[in-house]
Amino acid sequence: MNTLSLIKPSIASLGTVLEGDSLLPFSYEQVGGTRSGVPSPGWTTAEERRVIGHGEADFQAAVVALRRWVPFDLAWVFAVRSDVPLEPGEHFAFLSRTLGIWSVNVCRIVYTEDEQDDQSARFGFAYGTLEMHAVRGEERFLVEWDKATDEVFFGVRKFSQPASALLRVFGPVTRWLQDHFTNQAIDRMAAAVVDA
Repeated sequence: MNTLSLIKPSIASLGTVLEGDSLLPFSYEQVGGTRSGVPSPGWTTAEERRVIGHGEADFQAAVVALRRWVPFDLAWVFAVRSDVPLEPGEHFAFLSRTLGIWSVNVCRIVYTEDEQDDQSARFGFAYGTLEMHAVRGEERFLVEWDKATDEVFFGVRKFSQPASALLRVFGPVTRWLQDHFTNQAIDRMAAAVVDA
């Protein structure tokens, strides 16, 4: 359920929303589409990837930060619970405040990545929107360590479209908010690596 309110929802009400909405189906057909990065026509796509550190210690710090839902630890967006395990099928909710309006959205983790070889290491997850979410689509968060350059990257890849006619009218604003979230999430991950 996409709950809108001028008053910040209580923790109890958020638990009720999460429990009720976790039974909803995905709101889009291309579940897992962020793996390839090429959804069907008609979707807005974006990807941002930046260096946030160097070496194995920074990679491990970034993995820990991602497991703690640090990208959702912003002034205007935060995870309802930061202890949800990053595993396919798990549900989580995030709360956001935009233009004075609070919004609660429930999502489901679609897949995870946890791979390492001689050249690189990768850790991340993707979540998909459920029915009643403000937008439809998928978003992937990925930490990568390029062992040849020793650079550690954090990136966000997504595809989405407004879930209602009203939001389609505000499409440019919605895209700006999504891009703003992506940039702040990457900055927050970089800061978490520095602070580790």
